[in-house]
Amino acid sequence: MTQKAQPRLSGVITRWFPNRGGGFAASDGTPYFISRLDLPRGHKELPIGTTVTFTAGLAPEPGHDHLRARSIRVEGITAPAGRSCEGKTSYSSRPDALSGLKRLASKTGENASRLNVYECDRCGDYHIGHKLANKRMVRRMPWT
Repeated sequence: MTQKAQPRLSGVITRWFPNRGGGFAASDGTPYFISRLDLPRGHKELPIGTTVTFTAGLAPEPGHDHLRARSIRVEGITAPAGRSCEGKTSYSSRPDALSGLKRLASKTGENASRLNVYECDRCGDYHIGHKLANKRMVRRMPWT
């Protein structure tokens, strides 16, 4: 069963509570909760007025009053230094990227065990790349 990609919404940070580790973004007048844990790596808080894009569930999580933003991308703020992801295929979720990795390995004949799915420090999406030789990967690919 293939998951359908959720549409990305655009919003603006309206409130941020550093002591609580989260805040809210508004998109078309609807408030969405943003947890610090859902921000791309390198971001710990967001200034009010920051433009973000995200996906959201269809209903609030149990015990909560607001919809929660996921797969957050921060617009207009320089991400931490690192290699550029320009020209790489972006996937909004890890399962989508793993499916892409499997298709890529099948299509190109590349050994799937030499490839890796990673969350990008710059854009917050997932990309496919070669494993680094100096890092030991202990997790096997789910289809092997």
